[in-house]
Amino acid sequence: MAIRRIWLNSWEWDCCGEPFRPGDTMDFAVTSPPPDWLAEYLGAAASEVAAVESHHEEGGDQRWSGTVRGVSSVATPHLATRVRRPPRPDGGTDLPRFDFGNGVVAIGGSRSEWITSVEPVAGEPRFTPIAGVRQPATDATNDAHAEPPEGLHHRVVGYLVELDMAE
Repeated sequence: MAIRRIWLNSWEWDCCGEPFRPGDTMDFAVTSPPPDWLAEYLGAAASEVAAVESHHEEGGDQRWSGTVRGVSSVATPHLATRVRRPPRPDGGTDLPRFDFGNGVVAIGGSRSEWITSVEPVAGEPRFTPIAGVRQPATDATNDAHAEPPEGLHHRVVGYLVELDMAE
């Protein structure tokens, strides 16, 4: 029995990752050892990560299978600021209108008068044990795409998975 810690980017798994929880058997395409950029998120804890899973960008050069023993979300400090949206260049205020033909017309949704900018800032990450990735109990609290409150807050950027690999 060998327990390995794997990093999962939240944007990949929130987009199209398979839901899973501790006790599930999973197969991950991983890159090992992890790339240097992981230390930007995890600081010293990056040394405890054996591999990075990716199914969008670099892909994995290895397949690791096993039973998930634990999952933690990783949230890093971010600063959210809001600025008033600049006026449209044409001076218009109408919402976009799309005519698809055959009587089908769609009108764009309401536009906020604000633009929110979210930037990472220096600080320690928070590690929080969770019920699993893309689980109903965690989706509402770990939505990396939800509009954040203005000010300093922690935003989920990834997941650490403890994988028990059968040897």
